[in-house]
Amino acid sequence: MRIGIDIRHLAQPHKTGVGRYTIEVIHALAKAYPHNTFILFASATPGALKYIPDFSEVNILVEKHHTPSKILKLLLVLPLGITLEDRLYRNIDTWWLPNVEIFKTRLPYFLTVHDLTMEILGRTYSWKRRAKYWLTNPHQLMQGAQKLFCVSKSTAQDVTDLIKNTSNCVVTPLGVSRALEPRKQPYDGTVLSKYRVRDPYFLSLCTLEPRKNLESVIEGFSAWKKESQSNTKLVLAGISGWKDSHIRKLVETSNDIVMLGYISEKEKATFLRNCEALLFPSFYEGFGLPVLEAVALGKPVITATNSSLVELNHPGIIFIDPFRPSDITSALHLIPKLRVGNLVPSTAQTWEKTVEKMHF
Repeated sequence: MRIGIDIRHLAQPHKTGVGRYTIEVIHALAKAYPHNTFILFASATPGALKYIPDFSEVNILVEKHHTPSKILKLLLVLPLGITLEDRLYRNIDTWWLPNVEIFKTRLPYFLTVHDLTMEILGRTYSWKRRAKYWLTNPHQLMQGAQKLFCVSKSTAQDVTDLIKNTSNCVVTPLGVSRALEPRKQPYDGTVLSKYRVRDPYFLSLCTLEPRKNLESVIEGFSAWKKESQSNTKLVLAGISGWKDSHIRKLVETSNDIVMLGYISEKEKATFLRNCEALLFPSFYEGFGLPVLEAVALGKPVITATNSSLVELNHPGIIFIDPFRPSDITSALHLIPKLRVGNLVPSTAQTWEKTVEKMHF
C-alpha cells in the first residue's frame, strides 16, 4: 500500500506536540509496516521547507513542493476541484492526516484527532486561530474519515459527544521516545549553565497561552515559596503564544522564575531529568506528551483532574483542580514525599505500540 502523509505543518523551525507526534509516528509506521510505502507531502516556501526533518527509512519518500502554504490552502478551499493528491508526483492509495487541516481529496483518508480544544475552550485562543480551525470544516473532515485515531479515551469521548455521525474512533495512545529511556545518566550541567539555571527547580513545559493555566502555576508556586522558604526556582519553557504578555509581566516581578523560551528536544530531556517535578495543570488537554515523558523518567507530576490526563494511573501524579491555585501550592508541599518514595520510571507506552492500532 502507498500511504500519503500530510506533513505541511512540519515546515517550521519549532516543533510543538503535534509536530513531535507526527515525526515519531512516521518512524514507527515505517518500521512496523516495511512493505508499505509512505509518501510525505510538504508544501511551503523554500525557506520553510528546510525545516522538514530527514527520514532515512527506505520505505519513506519525501516530496517537497514550493507552493506557499497559504496559496495551497486557498486552492483547496476554492471550488476549483483541486485535491491534495493532484499536487503529488506519485500515486497513492490513501491519506493519513496527523492533525485537522485544510484538506480536499477524492481518496479514502484517516485522521488523527488530538483534542477538541477549539470547541470546548475556544475563548482561550485568538480569533485568528479560531477562524483557521473552522475554515478546515472540522466536523465534515472527521465525519468523512475512514477512521479517527484519537490520542486518548477522553478525546474519543469528546468526538462522540460533539461530532455527529462519528462512530469510527480508535484510541491510539501516545508514546515515549526511546531517547528518553530512564537509564541513569551522568549529570550534565552544560545545558543548565547555558540558561543560567541551577538545581533545584520545578519545570513547566508548554506554549505560553491561557489554556495552559500558567497564571495559576505562578500564583501557586509563589505562595509555596513564601510558606516553604525554599531556594527552589520555577522554570518555564515553551514558545510564545496568544496573550502571553501578562505571563511575562508576572515573571518580571519575580526573582524565582526563569523563562527560557523554546528549547530543543535534547535540552528538554536534560531539564526533565534534573527537575524536582513537572507542573502541567492545563484547563484542557487531549493528552499531554510532557506528562507522559516525565512519568517515564520517574519524575513527580502535578496536573489537572479534568479531561484526559486522569487516564494515567501512576503514583507519581498529583491531580489538582486547575481553577484553584491553592491546590498547586498544597501539591508542591507533597513533592518531597513522592521523591522519597523512589518513583519507578515507566516506559510501558512506546510509539511502536501506538502504531499497532493504526490500520490503514
